Amino acid sequence: MVSSQVVVGLNGAMVNASMRRAPALTLLASLYNGTTQQYDQWGSINIHTADWSRTYNGSLRVAAGTTTIDDGGRWDSSTNQFMTRTRMRFNVEASTYTVEADLTGYGHVSAVGYVGHSRA
Repeated sequence: MVSSQVVVGLNGAMVNASMRRAPALTLLASLYNGTTQQYDQWGSINIHTADWSRTYNGSLRVAAGTTTIDDGGRWDSSTNQFMTRTRMRFNVEASTYTVEADLTGYGHVSAVGYVGHSRA
């Protein structure tokens, strides 16, 4: 996304600023088969370019008795709580990425896609 703004100062000086929002890859992982386990299931997510020059990693977890995949959680000292997120966001540079996920009991999945500004 590109936003532009022209600012005119009191002395007639003009600044034309274009700002680009950094591309982001957002993942919403889910289970479709509806089965639950009595224990937490852990896995990982790996995002990388074809030549592995840019890599991003994260955790996946299915809490016991649920079918919801989250990021495994982190301690948030500002709220004094353990916080989990089902939406995982990775700030990436514009490029084509391979997204690979492994989750105990479910195996490996992989997808390739472009993240960034339009390739006009």
